[in-house]
Amino acid sequence: MEEATISGSCQCKSIKVEATTDVACWSHCYCSMCRKTSGCPSMIFAGVPINSVKTVGTTLKSYDSSSVVTRSFCSNCGCGIFFNDHREPDTIWILASILDTFPEIGKTQKFQVYVDDKISFFDEMCKAKSLKSTEMEQFPVNPAKKGQ
Repeated sequence: MEEATISGSCQCKSIKVEATTDVACWSHCYCSMCRKTSGCPSMIFAGVPINSVKTVGTTLKSYDSSSVVTRSFCSNCGCGIFFNDHREPDTIWILASILDTFPEIGKTQKFQVYVDDKISFFDEMCKAKSLKSTEMEQFPVNPAKKGQ
C-alpha cells in the first residue's frame, strides 16, 4: 500500500481513514448542518479524490443529511468521518478533526463557506484568552461560582 499523505481515525479507533494523495482543497464550513452534526460552531474538511481514500473498520454508518450530501460516522463512538457531496462524486471531504497529523496547507486552495450562517459570536470567541493544556488550571470549571 502507498504511504498515506493524510490519515486519521474516529475517537474509539474503530474506523481508520487514509488518503494517498495531497489534499486538493480545504473547506471551513459554517452551515447549520455542519454545526448540528458536529455540535461545534464550524467544521474544517480536507477534500481529496475519492479513489485515493481507504477506510478500514466495520462501524462506519451513513445517512443523507440533505438531498445532495451523505455523511458518514462511526456508529460506536458517533465521531463524524467524512461526507460526500453528490454534485462532486469524485471528491470526498474528510473531517480535519479526525486527522492524526496535520499537513502543511501552503498553497492548497482554501475556502470559508456558508459564512452567512456563522454564529454571531464566532469571531469574538476567536479573540478569547487561549490556554494551552498546561494552563488549564486557569479555566473556571464552575464560572457561576467564580468570585464567590
